[in-house]
Amino acid sequence: MRFARAIRTTCALKLHGSTGSLTWLQEEPNRLCLGKRGEPDQNWSKDPVMLDPAIRRYAALPGGHNEAWPDTFKNIMMNIFEFIASGRDAREANGVDFPTFESGLRTACIAEAIIASGVIFVAIWLYDRSHSGYRIVRLKPSVLAGKSR
Repeated sequence: MRFARAIRTTCALKLHGSTGSLTWLQEEPNRLCLGKRGEPDQNWSKDPVMLDPAIRRYAALPGGHNEAWPDTFKNIMMNIFEFIASGRDAREANGVDFPTFESGLRTACIAEAIIASGVIFVAIWLYDRSHSGYRIVRLKPSVLAGKSR
């Protein structure tokens, strides 16, 4: 979603736990940051050499080259076409190589439970005309779940 002229798109995934935090930014899709209390932050970069052999084929470019959004769809479609070409029955799909209705439902249920639990929040930048600037607005889980404030 675009909120400002200088920011075309932005997406950040931040997981904060009791022993550390993990951050992934859409603008830097090949970098993953891990932070632990009392330790220096770690920055990991995508490099096919370091990937598990079972998933290495999805990294088409060498380390240092961005692969992200468009590659996701290319890889999913590759898996679907290979599944169909092998003549396998649709009931054999496990939701790992490509999404199925069952894996989509499971993901939606997990997301709904997380939102309902109140352990997460979404913060967005909004332009506040009364203060002539941007401010961070924290949305409550009840708002995200579509319930009244």
